[in-house]
Amino acid sequence: MKNIKIVQTSIGTQEYMEFANLAKHLGLNIKDALKNAIELWMREKTPPESDPLFNLKPVDYGDTNVSEKVDEILYGLKRG
Repeated sequence: MKNIKIVQTSIGTQEYMEFANLAKHLGLNIKDALKNAIELWMREKTPPESDPLFNLKPVDYGDTNVSEKVDEILYGLKRG
């Protein structure tokens, strides 16, 4: 069994009704809609430098024209 945490909070009736209606419109129950909202909020608030993509090191192919060769392969461009 997964290690899970249960989260509770209080919101106003109007806010709850709007959230519940939107979740229903999207075919979600309240629980799944809240999980989606939490995941989205976390992605939006996570600093980009913690994304592994921003920690990649450049690769040196030992060829000063490699970017031009990539363009030629991808786009059929030949610089002359």
